[in-house]
Amino acid sequence: MRAKLKPETLLVDVCSVKVIPANLINEYLPNHKNLLLSHPLFGPQSAKESTTNLKFIVTGSVGGRAKELVYFCQNKLKLSIIYMTAEDHDRAMAYTHALTFFVSQSLHPFKLEEHGITTPSFNELLDLSNIAKNESKELLISIHKSNPYSKEVRDKFADQVTRLKEELDK
Repeated sequence: MRAKLKPETLLVDVCSVKVIPANLINEYLPNHKNLLLSHPLFGPQSAKESTTNLKFIVTGSVGGRAKELVYFCQNKLKLSIIYMTAEDHDRAMAYTHALTFFVSQSLHPFKLEEHGITTPSFNELLDLSNIAKNESKELLISIHKSNPYSKEVRDKFADQVTRLKEELDK
């Protein structure tokens, strides 16, 4: 790709993790003149009605083309632009993205039909279990395997569940 990529071509990274892609781009395209490292915190379903105030993370921006795209996203699409480092992004996403999908996947075996009655709080748990259902398996694996901070968060959550279980089992 490096041999065919023209300097004026804007390369946009929209991966859900940032540290690994940023390192790869720095290694293979260290001098590219137009580059935007970003993560839209929404998908087609979220943006179906409007893009106003949806979050768009920028972890790196080089060149005039990248600035033009960020300007368009902020002023025409009305996205909320958030600047942060790749490391800060992945640390935050380990909680807000990876942990959410981890818990959602863990709740899949629990079904309303098995019990016949429900409570509002149980319905909320079932809603949470549906979050990951609409995402591809590849995205879920990438969020957990490619984010260098997600294992730490999964382990912390699992430890908390284990401590609570042990306390209740006494």
